[in-house]
Amino acid sequence: MRSYPVRWCGQRCAPGAECTACARARAASHRLLDRLHVSSAAAVFVDDKPGNVTGAGAVGITAVRFTDAGALRTALEDLPGR
Repeated sequence: MRSYPVRWCGQRCAPGAECTACARARAASHRLLDRLHVSSAAAVFVDDKPGNVTGAGAVGITAVRFTDAGALRTALEDLPGR
């Protein structure tokens, strides 16, 4: 059976299957946002790893890939409502 990379956690899963690591990562993200009383739509996630940025976006969090301080500043300034 061929496997494909899963965008959330970088694990490789069979097509159509949700791997356990991905499910745990999603659940952990939602628990953290709940503790902070922040909706995923109001959160912003910044990371330098493309897979992490993609994963945050997959659960509805605005995600910005960090490359350098200037680019991050521009990206944050360009966010709607910020």
